[in-house]
Amino acid sequence: MAQNSFNLVNAKGQEVTIVSIGNEAKNPALLLKNYLDQAFDNPFSIQSDDKKNIAHNSITLQVSENYDTIGENAFIIKSDEKNIELIGSNEKTLRYAVYTLLETWGFRKYTSKDTFIPKLKDVTFPKNFNKAYKPSFEYRALFYPDCYDEAFRDWHKLDWQINDFGIWGHSFYKLLDARTYFKTNPEFFALYEGERNGESLCMTNDTVVEIITKKMGEIIAQNPTAKFFSVSQNDDVVYCECDKCKALNDKHGGPQGSFYYFMNKIARQFPNNKIMTLAYLHTYRAPENLTIKPNIYTLFCPIELNRGKAIIEDPRNKNFLNILKNWSTTAPHLFLWDYTVEFTNYLSPFPNFQTFSKNYQLFEQNKVKGLFVQGYADVPGDLYELRQYVLAKIIWDTKTDVEAVTNDFLNGFYGKGAPFVKKYIDLLVQNQEKTNRYLDIYTDPVQNRNTFLTPEAMDQYDKIMNQAEMAVSDNPVFTKRILKLRLALEYVYFEQSKFYGKDKHGMFAGKNQEDNGKLLRERVQNFTKNCNEFGIYELSEGGLSPDKYYEEWLAIEKNICSHLGEKYEVRFLIPPADEYKGKGSYGLTDGVRGYKNPAINWIGWYGTDPKIELTTQKLNFNTIRINTLNDQRHWVFTPKKISIYGLKKDKWQLITQLESNELTESSEITIKPWELKSSAFNKYDHIKIEVENQKELPIWRKRKNKKPMAMIDEIELYNK
Repeated sequence: MAQNSFNLVNAKGQEVTIVSIGNEAKNPALLLKNYLDQAFDNPFSIQSDDKKNIAHNSITLQVSENYDTIGENAFIIKSDEKNIELIGSNEKTLRYAVYTLLETWGFRKYTSKDTFIPKLKDVTFPKNFNKAYKPSFEYRALFYPDCYDEAFRDWHKLDWQINDFGIWGHSFYKLLDARTYFKTNPEFFALYEGERNGESLCMTNDTVVEIITKKMGEIIAQNPTAKFFSVSQNDDVVYCECDKCKALNDKHGGPQGSFYYFMNKIARQFPNNKIMTLAYLHTYRAPENLTIKPNIYTLFCPIELNRGKAIIEDPRNKNFLNILKNWSTTAPHLFLWDYTVEFTNYLSPFPNFQTFSKNYQLFEQNKVKGLFVQGYADVPGDLYELRQYVLAKIIWDTKTDVEAVTNDFLNGFYGKGAPFVKKYIDLLVQNQEKTNRYLDIYTDPVQNRNTFLTPEAMDQYDKIMNQAEMAVSDNPVFTKRILKLRLALEYVYFEQSKFYGKDKHGMFAGKNQEDNGKLLRERVQNFTKNCNEFGIYELSEGGLSPDKYYEEWLAIEKNICSHLGEKYEVRFLIPPADEYKGKGSYGLTDGVRGYKNPAINWIGWYGTDPKIELTTQKLNFNTIRINTLNDQRHWVFTPKKISIYGLKKDKWQLITQLESNELTESSEITIKPWELKSSAFNKYDHIKIEVENQKELPIWRKRKNKKPMAMIDEIELYNK
């Protein structure tokens, strides 16, 4: 034992007493006793109030009477020659002090169900120690599975937006419902692109202010203990462009001008309440020359950032840094909504651990006071246990040694498998950084097949995971945790195999396709079973369940096709959009039809008309089948018309064409097959396919800076 430390021993002949001073210290004292009793052979005693008569070591707990000197979220741990004292600003922060003390003695809470309690004979503590613990951010909410558990939140010093908000998030639709008012009072809603649109409100309509003020009053009365109330735009880019709103937008730098004019009116009605609002999409930037009311809390939502590199290290973020700086001087209370996982694929690896520390230090430096850190919500996504653990430490203290915390967690949570899990995570990060590819929260395993999820990299990860499994084979708990990690690699393999199709690594590859297909089908079924057992009830934000995923796999198995034009030469006369090239022109004749995921086997033209030349060399066929995708949520629409031309004497001659029915609004992803027939197809060496895209967006999906996309896949030639 070092000379500057002292021992606390709870064995025969020497007692350690827990001293509880005041009513607010009673529960934290019991909490401390409960944990220490599990660690030591002999139980600890609790003594109330009078600490003067204690002749041996003690741990004293109390809530400070000098609340202002400590701070709302802070606590103090100090000692003399033989006693420890925990002082909180309230009962909650006194519990924070208890957990901090326990962690110094090796106690850990890895998840809500996995707590490590060491077996102890004695513990040491520094003499004459005195430290005030204050968070880097005054509000810290994580949206991860174990954060639904109050004990886990307490241990990791987290807030909880579900309890703290009387109304949360996007709320215009809750405060003034288009289903109730749009038909009778369209003037309440945004005049957008020349039409009234129920997705947003008119910011200068006084009746709108009156209705929302009344509704807010009711919500506040029903939620008297709530800290915040959100008055925020819907999850869309629609905003009002009527004359009054436009004048305010022009004056104050954009749509945020009329928005904060409106917000100030609402905030003025509730001066004693904290009114939260999102700075998101069209309200992303701070208003110019407009003072925001002091009870407005701005929740800044930087959704479009490269998550594969720390913000400060990416030269593309110069504009973002200016926006953040402007908010730091404009918003009276600046909070930030951070996005930390891949929302389109909860189980796909997402190497962004290396960015957390520097990003949160940047936010702290720019006067961000509160955080909502969005993860998988209640779905146990890839590496969620480590993510939530490390993030909790960082947002309490941005100077946290992330490497040390990570290693400590891995050693405790994966045992002998820890070195291999660490190697796996580090290799993911290294492969991502090597390619320097933009990594966003809506990426997928197919897009990353040339970066950190190449076939070669996948083989490396698989070998590392095999080593991890062997290392923990004698421990069923650790074995199960490694199995959950492997689900990420399985998911990537399945998704990429759909894309590769009949080629190497594809789900239809191999000489004995029937046997290979059966083995792969069983593997997917086993993946589904494991997901369900781990409580992974959906695979993306609002997406498929594991069982539905298996059903889709069976449907995709039927998407293989054999036709006369398979692997024939295809040339783009008008190129597709860069981000929607798929396998290139080869993907249109690879013998595998696209299904419902636009990233797999579809090729897209954004705001242009697809024109494709197919070399057929007078092949004997009379039918061309083409599939097109309709995914209106992502601005993908069924085309208006498809025309087929043949090349004769250097001129294209129209052979046949088909037109689609009038476009109708739909939230479903659908596939439309087109069959064009002609006995004249075999007279031409070259066939041209022209697809007439929608000329403009339909009214229900009309948005600024958006264009209609046409997506096609598999040009099939038959002689029927």
